[in-house]
Amino acid sequence: MDETDLFYYLQADHSLATKQLEGQKKDKERLTVVVCCNGGGSNKVPLWVIGKFANPRCFKHVNIDNLNCHCRANKKAWMTELLFQDCVR
Repeated sequence: MDETDLFYYLQADHSLATKQLEGQKKDKERLTVVVCCNGGGSNKVPLWVIGKFANPRCFKHVNIDNLNCHCRANKKAWMTELLFQDCVR
């Protein structure tokens, strides 16, 4: 089991056409993605996605139960003790 953060608004530090981008505050809007499987990779658990909102606007007309992941919400989009216990069960 491992967790990783997805900073989906963060701009790249470097690009092919320009040098390092300076003078901008970094946007740290994030999603936490939890990935889990057994050692051989034969038993893969669906992804856990932890965001800031329980019902995001982008999923307004989408049935979240049909997605192949578990969506949870936390004020800072972090894996907390309660979310970890729910994930392990």
